[in-house]
Amino acid sequence: MRRFSYNFGLITYICVILFLGLYPKVRVLPFKFDPSFLFHFIACFLLVLFFIDRTNNRILSFVISVAIGVIIEFAQGFVPGRVKSKSDFIFDLLGVVLGILVGTKGKDSVFKFVAFFGGIGYIPY
Repeated sequence: MRRFSYNFGLITYICVILFLGLYPKVRVLPFKFDPSFLFHFIACFLLVLFFIDRTNNRILSFVISVAIGVIIEFAQGFVPGRVKSKSDFIFDLLGVVLGILVGTKGKDSVFKFVAFFGGIGYIPY
């Protein structure tokens, strides 16, 4: 049951990233500063940590996470109101690289931090 729920959570997270990445851009914040680069960085950082946790393979986790970032950035060129952005991809890549560096040693601490501040459940093995 735990394996199913973890896989379901990972797939749901990927779907949310794809949905938000391909949703026509709307201004949420009342000021002109666009913090979307932070969202790209954090989303890809957590994505690679989830993959490392699931597969225990850093190279596979890196390749899949970068591929998802590339797919989103490429597909944004076809969505009205969105544009392909090299800077967004760079922040995706920076998030993935930092996630790889944190890797297996620090991912539990990151997951506990996200669970505490984000209200998302953390179930250690």
